[in-house]
Amino acid sequence: MASARPLADDAARIALYKALSHPLRYEILMFLAEREASPTELAEELGANFKSVCEHVKTLWLGNHIELVDEDNKNGGTQHIYKGSIQPTLTVEEWQELPKLAREMISETILRRAADDLKRSAESGLFDNRPRRSLLRIPLCLDEQGFEDADEENLRHLDRMKDIQVESANRRRSKSDPPIHVISLTVLAEVPPHHGPK
Repeated sequence: MASARPLADDAARIALYKALSHPLRYEILMFLAEREASPTELAEELGANFKSVCEHVKTLWLGNHIELVDEDNKNGGTQHIYKGSIQPTLTVEEWQELPKLAREMISETILRRAADDLKRSAESGLFDNRPRRSLLRIPLCLDEQGFEDADEENLRHLDRMKDIQVESANRRRSKSDPPIHVISLTVLAEVPPHHGPK
């Protein structure tokens, strides 16, 4: 969970920490980083209470983490449409400064979202639709330096994924090709040692 863009100052850092301190707020940030939505749509998509969603959306909007992009006046009411104005990411140093409880909450949210994405992909038949899709698992035994090196390599991988998305968008604009929606997961985590039968 790292970003090449550090927070500008302590006030911005505190504001983002507040935004990340609640699991529903973080889920809203993740959702709006991918597409625009109203509080009604967010409540439906996230399976959350509408009133709670509205309160968290207001907090995020006041903190300049999301922006109001449109208003829909259908069905006799006004729906406000929001999108994310920041990616919900931190630098390595900022991530390390978060309390462990906050890190665990964010990790749980990301893992749950990733599991949902993979489930939808498998159930739709898309997971194995492309012969070149990737699914790799590599158990490793590392020292502290090796763990840090592997973590840095994963961050470079994430940066490259963002570059590839920009390059793809440029090609799609010139060819009018429809987008291929994909998810790229990068995980490095310590696990308990596996003890086989004695």
